[in-house]
Amino acid sequence: MTCKHCDNGKPGGCHADAGSCVNRMPRIWVLTADRHEARIFKKEGRDALAMAGEACHAGAHSHHGDSREIPVQAIADWLDEAAQKDSFDRLILVAPPHTLGALRKVLSKPVNMRIAAEINKDLTKLPADDLQRELGNILWF
Repeated sequence: MTCKHCDNGKPGGCHADAGSCVNRMPRIWVLTADRHEARIFKKEGRDALAMAGEACHAGAHSHHGDSREIPVQAIADWLDEAAQKDSFDRLILVAPPHTLGALRKVLSKPVNMRIAAEINKDLTKLPADDLQRELGNILWF
């Protein structure tokens, strides 16, 4: 049997279980969110981010007027479902202070265990290439 993650061809595989493959690149997701928009990007290779999902202006009315907000619980549920499916290994949260604080309160333990970094900035409007560059300026990415 060979490892399905690294396909190293070693008889018996390269490890005891799929989660401990030393040759597999970690699956990194980046969540950018504010009150009105949430986007998930997947890190692909060394130099690229690809959009994996998006939510805009869904949920209840804001107490600030007619603008629509995304409930942080909906974002947390989305991430929890993905964690239960083992869709990502590490998560980078990028959000302004209010959104980041609200998310921290509702994220499940399986999601919290995968958080690799939190960035207290609003980068929701950046395209994937600019987001990749900005993350590279902030942390080793």
